[in-house]
Amino acid sequence: MATRVAFDGQYHDLAALGTRAAELAAALERAEARLREAEALLAVLTRARNAYIGDLRSEIVTHRSGVDLAALLDGE
Repeated sequence: MATRVAFDGQYHDLAALGTRAAELAAALERAEARLREAEALLAVLTRARNAYIGDLRSEIVTHRSGVDLAALLDGE
Protein backbone atom coordinates (compact mmCIF):
# COMPACT_ATOMS: atom_id res chain seq x y z
CA MET A 1 0.00 0.00 0.00
CA ALA A 2 1.15 3.52 -0.70
CA THR A 3 2.46 5.54 2.20
CA ARG A 4 1.76 8.83 0.46
CA VAL A 5 -1.07 10.09 -1.71
CA ALA A 6 -1.18 13.06 -4.02
CA PHE A 7 -4.09 15.44 -4.35
CA ASP A 8 -3.99 18.64 -6.36
CA GLY A 9 -0.23 18.33 -6.79
CA GLN A 10 0.46 18.01 -3.06
CA TYR A 11 1.67 14.84 -1.36
CA HIS A 12 0.22 13.77 1.97
CA ASP A 13 1.68 11.21 4.39
CA LEU A 14 -1.02 8.65 5.17
CA ALA A 15 0.45 7.85 8.58
CA ALA A 16 0.01 11.47 9.59
CA LEU A 17 -3.60 11.47 8.45
CA GLY A 18 -4.69 8.54 10.61
CA THR A 19 -6.25 5.12 10.36
CA ARG A 20 -9.31 6.18 8.38
CA ALA A 21 -7.13 7.76 5.68
CA ALA A 22 -5.11 4.53 5.39
CA GLU A 23 -8.33 2.51 5.07
CA LEU A 24 -9.62 4.84 2.38
CA ALA A 25 -6.31 4.67 0.49
CA ALA A 26 -6.43 0.86 0.58
CA ALA A 27 -10.02 0.90 -0.68
CA LEU A 28 -9.00 3.27 -3.46
CA GLU A 29 -6.16 0.93 -4.51
CA ARG A 30 -8.57 -2.03 -4.61
CA ALA A 31 -11.06 -0.06 -6.68
CA GLU A 32 -8.35 0.98 -9.13
CA ALA A 33 -7.15 -2.63 -9.45
CA ARG A 34 -10.72 -3.77 -10.18
CA LEU A 35 -11.05 -1.05 -12.82
CA ARG A 36 -7.84 -2.23 -14.52
CA GLU A 37 -9.17 -5.81 -14.51
CA ALA A 38 -12.49 -4.65 -15.97
CA GLU A 39 -10.71 -2.67 -18.70
CA ALA A 40 -8.63 -5.73 -19.62
CA LEU A 41 -11.75 -7.89 -19.74
CA LEU A 42 -13.50 -5.30 -21.89
CA ALA A 43 -10.59 -5.39 -24.36
CA VAL A 44 -10.75 -9.21 -24.59
CA LEU A 45 -14.52 -9.22 -25.03
CA THR A 46 -14.33 -6.49 -27.68
CA ARG A 47 -11.80 -8.56 -29.66
CA ALA A 48 -14.00 -11.63 -29.35
CA ARG A 49 -17.07 -9.68 -30.48
CA ASN A 50 -15.21 -8.35 -33.51
CA ALA A 51 -14.04 -11.86 -34.41
CA TYR A 52 -17.60 -13.18 -34.13
CA ILE A 53 -18.85 -10.36 -36.35
CA GLY A 54 -16.21 -11.19 -38.95
CA ASP A 55 -17.08 -14.90 -38.85
CA LEU A 56 -20.78 -14.10 -39.11
CA ARG A 57 -20.19 -11.89 -42.14
CA SER A 58 -18.26 -14.71 -43.80
CA GLU A 59 -21.08 -17.13 -43.07
CA ILE A 60 -23.64 -14.74 -44.55
CA VAL A 61 -21.57 -14.28 -47.72
CA THR A 62 -21.07 -18.04 -48.01
CA HIS A 63 -24.78 -18.66 -47.56
CA ARG A 64 -25.80 -16.01 -50.10
CA SER A 65 -23.19 -16.79 -52.74
CA GLY A 66 -22.59 -20.47 -52.19
CA VAL A 67 -18.84 -19.74 -52.24
CA ASP A 68 -16.76 -20.57 -49.18
CA LEU A 69 -14.47 -17.54 -48.94
CA ALA A 70 -12.41 -19.04 -46.12
CA ALA A 71 -11.59 -22.08 -48.28
CA LEU A 72 -10.68 -19.86 -51.22
CA LEU A 73 -8.43 -17.65 -49.12
CA ASP A 74 -6.78 -20.59 -47.37
CA GLY A 75 -6.06 -22.26 -50.68
CA GLU A 76 -8.11 -25.37 -49.87
